Amino acid sequence: MINAAVLGSPISHSLSPHLHRAAYDLLEISGHYQAFDVPSGTLHNFLDSQHNSFDGFSLTMPLKEEAIVECKELSVDASLLTAVNTMIRNGDFWHGHNTDVLGFEYLLRFMNEEEVAILGAGGTARAALLAARRLGLTTHIFRRNPVRDSALRAIDHDVQIHDWKKAGTAFTMPILINCTPSGTLEGELSIRNGVVIDAIYAPWPSLLSQSCPPQTRFISGIELLSAQAVYQIRLMTGKDFDLERIHQHLVAVGRLAINNN
Repeated sequence: MINAAVLGSPISHSLSPHLHRAAYDLLEISGHYQAFDVPSGTLHNFLDSQHNSFDGFSLTMPLKEEAIVECKELSVDASLLTAVNTMIRNGDFWHGHNTDVLGFEYLLRFMNEEEVAILGAGGTARAALLAARRLGLTTHIFRRNPVRDSALRAIDHDVQIHDWKKAGTAFTMPILINCTPSGTLEGELSIRNGVVIDAIYAPWPSLLSQSCPPQTRFISGIELLSAQAVYQIRLMTGKDFDLERIHQHLVAVGRLAINNN
């Protein structure tokens, strides 16, 4: 029996319960998956209150960096990114992982391009940067504040960092990955990218999804969320399975959930 949950705040919009429960059903795994609103600064108290009753947690904003100090062990990716999106219980301790990187790698793995633009510099953007570096892509990041520049260069010393006022250039590169919060992008967008990956799935439809021309391949936040979720599910259940089959199923479940809201 798997007992897991997604933690964050706000959490009411999260699709993770729909996705994980659907995967349990398809894989015929007995388990529960819930959602808890856990505001910033309260993760430690929440974990302490559960008395090790959970096997694993998915973490969303604003807890990904806060979770670092709650984990006795960190995966290479979580340590490099200083961000945890998956906690797996190991006895009385927590092991932190970051499956956002694997999700981006999954989506980018067969794209025949050499250059990618990333909007944003937060935890999701850093995960996209690491995935792009591993796939040998030349990466441009467009950000508002230089405070995270050293962290970005620690992930990829060759990354090209640009001020936000030059973000219009990002819409001309072969691949665009949007890792900014909802509402950051405004107005009419002149999109000329061959591929657009949007981390946003709520509220839906996003501005990028409405602005892409027909010839652009648009990959929604539902597809990204589902891609990282399949790796979370593998960690939480300890089961090996066909990633492509589960990913396609979760994308369909996520789209249905969005359409029903």
